[in-house]
Amino acid sequence: MTTKIKVSIKKNVATINIENPNSLNSIDYQGWLTLASVAKDLDKSPEVRAVIFSGSGNKSFSAGADIKEFPKTRYDIKTGMKYSNALHNALDTIESIKCPTISLIKGICMGGGCELAITTDIRIASETSTFGIPVAKLGILVGYEEMKRLIQVLGKGTTSYLLYSADTLDAQNALRVGLIHKIKSLNVIDEFVKDLAKSISKTSPLSHKNHKKIIKVLLKNPNLKNLSKEEQELPYSNFESEDYKEGLSAFLNHQNPNFQNK
Repeated sequence: MTTKIKVSIKKNVATINIENPNSLNSIDYQGWLTLASVAKDLDKSPEVRAVIFSGSGNKSFSAGADIKEFPKTRYDIKTGMKYSNALHNALDTIESIKCPTISLIKGICMGGGCELAITTDIRIASETSTFGIPVAKLGILVGYEEMKRLIQVLGKGTTSYLLYSADTLDAQNALRVGLIHKIKSLNVIDEFVKDLAKSISKTSPLSHKNHKKIIKVLLKNPNLKNLSKEEQELPYSNFESEDYKEGLSAFLNHQNPNFQNK
């Protein structure tokens, strides 16, 4: 069964749902291509101010790449590079979405599914969630960009442990190492994430967009040496924006701001 990527938008919040229930929501080659295309389109939408990623059902967020298709799609250096380009492009495009992104994780979150979750800004997991990147069991490798992202989020020590041990972390240990941010029970997690996304969607879109830029600059240049004029002025650029005018006016007048995504 092929992976279906379904998208819905409601009140400035988009939800991307991974559906491949017969294979624990694994993602096939075409699924990675579709994820990149969907993420790119959502990033262009002025309506979308928060994006939720989820998996179909309660058993799995995503078990990662669909290994059953590897004999046809990932069997030598050439096809391995082609497949990885599709995967990397999907993860990079998701990471580049200008508004905040949230992973709603229930059940299995392994391999490429775990990497996808790590690509998002916020990760909320159920008590039933399990995490791992057991590529050593297949005898394959994560690429440079994947490795960089893992180390940025988890640190060298936890990344090394996950890759070398091929171990699985439960939700509590995933929280301990910073892989996820909160744990919620299955009966409340959907509503919690929806409320979180709704709350985010009411705050300044420009603040979120530029905070992402600041984070990117800092990760690329941690010593902040030889910043361009634009990079130096970036933290102060919102002072001349409509978002700042609206936020300040609303605060001074004890009202809720109505940001227009400008």
